[in-house]
Amino acid sequence: PRRNLPQRAKRNLALINHKKLSNKFVFHTPNNTNTYLMMSKQLFEYKMIMEEFNMTNLSKKIGIGVVIAIVCALAFYFCYWIKTPAYSLNLVRESIQKHDVQTFEKHVDLDTVYSKAFDDTLIAHERITGDNIMRNPFALAIMQAMKPGIVSILKAETLAKIQEKPDETTQEIQNTNRYQKQMAEDLKEKTDFENLNLVNIQTLSQEDNTAIVAVTVHSKKLIKDFDLNIKMAKIEDGTWKVKEITNLVDFLVEVNKAVQMHKTAQAA
Repeated sequence: PRRNLPQRAKRNLALINHKKLSNKFVFHTPNNTNTYLMMSKQLFEYKMIMEEFNMTNLSKKIGIGVVIAIVCALAFYFCYWIKTPAYSLNLVRESIQKHDVQTFEKHVDLDTVYSKAFDDTLIAHERITGDNIMRNPFALAIMQAMKPGIVSILKAETLAKIQEKPDETTQEIQNTNRYQKQMAEDLKEKTDFENLNLVNIQTLSQEDNTAIVAVTVHSKKLIKDFDLNIKMAKIEDGTWKVKEITNLVDFLVEVNKAVQMHKTAQAA
């Protein structure tokens, strides 16, 4: 009889032996102690099943969240990051490390870069020495006549350096005179790009198909950081190509000052 049940059984009026009705459970009160114990076990098993079900749902939600995060990251990578100027500059850096000339030439316009660098070197030379080369029509005409050969030498040596095949520059060098070769060496010595390590890349501006990217480099020889502003142009596949260093004149003047200070410190 019901009055003989333990006090706990009397308080639990909703123990199992249930039937599902309209998505709700209807519970029946047990008639004796054995029935109560059996139903308590069933209730415990039901509770464990429901907890496992809830944990499974939680795991599924977490899994779906992770998948969504990965998809968003991939979308950002393919739709945005690989189309940025900074990404293209990283491709240039990797192409040098991997000796990948094809990728390097795709993202660096060596003809334009070296042609502009030649002009900037003359301007920087004027600032450093006080010579008036740019104001001397005769001297300037001679320099411009020598320019294509110097650009050709620099381009050939750069590509050979990337490929680690210096002998392939022989033909280009043979087609130039000793003055062009010397000026090409002087330009390489002044810029000293081979001793510069990339520190940071930051896009300063981007408008339509043109971007300016600030590149911080570290000179191992001078133990000093320098900033280069690189002008880039968007190409057909949406990536970018280096066209010129817009502040090369200032860079060369700053490097010259650092070299003089370094020599003074060593002599002291």
